[in-house]
Amino acid sequence: MARAALFGLAAAVHVALVYGVLADPFGLSWGLIIVGLVGGFLIGAAVVRGAFNGRFHLIVPRVRWLAAVVAVVCWIGAALVAYVSSQVFYQGAATPLMDRLSVSGLIDYLNSTVFSPSILGLAAMAFMAWRGAK
Repeated sequence: MARAALFGLAAAVHVALVYGVLADPFGLSWGLIIVGLVGGFLIGAAVVRGAFNGRFHLIVPRVRWLAAVVAVVCWIGAALVAYVSSQVFYQGAATPLMDRLSVSGLIDYLNSTVFSPSILGLAAMAFMAWRGAK
């Protein structure tokens, strides 16, 4: 299971970077659902590849749930990437970057993503990771 988690996290890093950059600097909103579907499938496939290495296997529920958990961690990482990139590319900022990056700002940013299409991207990513890990 450790190898499966490592493979899944390796795929999740790439998916989080793409998802986070498309979320805020590019302002993609409803398209994040498609990014979540594709990214979740990639995460699920990576977890299965790490778990079974191409050998014949039956569907294992633990592997599927591991893929879904990795997808949720990926979405949190993508939200962090989106927050940092929104502060880096903020136009007309009067304060330095390090003053704009704060934990309270991140929490406010996460609260705003809960009521946006980004949360549907999370649901799509977790479902496709769970479904793709077969």
